Amino acid sequence: MLLAGVCIALPADPGLHRREAAIRKAIAEYREHRDIDDWQARVEIDERLVEEASGTPARKLAAILHAAPDDLETGTAVAVCLGRESPDDLPQTVVGLAEELLANRFERVRYRAAGALTRRSRRGAISQEMAADLLFAIETARNTETSQAVAEALWLAERTLKKRLSGGARP
Repeated sequence: MLLAGVCIALPADPGLHRREAAIRKAIAEYREHRDIDDWQARVEIDERLVEEASGTPARKLAAILHAAPDDLETGTAVAVCLGRESPDDLPQTVVGLAEELLANRFERVRYRAAGALTRRSRRGAISQEMAADLLFAIETARNTETSQAVAEALWLAERTLKKRLSGGARP
């Protein structure tokens, strides 16, 4: 912005700090509800996070994940947020983050990553090339997945992307 000969740099995304705060809050809440029986509380956190942190760029999500690579709650929050695209997303960043999350050692992270890819493919503007790359990542993950729940979530993500690639309607 140019004002009386002075150049003022405006942040590219003024809502980014708000979304980052929502992610940090969700990570703390996931820690409070870490017990296996607290799944309903985690689902509520997921839903709130989808609303409050939608549009966080994949590069920022990757930075958050890399700051705490072995943390269940961080991985969970990042995986949930991957379900909505940002105008700043680069396809290779999204695919790389998806591959990383689908290979995560925590079942909760892999499950939420598969669900996020299903949401992203249903709602997002995904190019044919990116859909093909995500499909390859999902198929690769399915070949090594040992959890039935994650395998089913991967199957749904794969089915959704295949329909997207074929130009079919949403499943």
